Amino acid sequence: MGRPSANLTYDIKVRVDDKLNTKIEKYAIKCNLSKAAAIREILSSFFAQKN
Repeated sequence: MGRPSANLTYDIKVRVDDKLNTKIEKYAIKCNLSKAAAIREILSSFFAQKN
């Protein structure tokens, strides 16, 4: 964890319910990531599977 990379240009904000937030937090803790890094990893993985 640390300062964001300079190539992260866009700031995206979303609202999630308690259930999804808990899942994200558990994943972040399990992978030793910040919530933001966990969300980036989850999204990257999702889009990689779609191609």
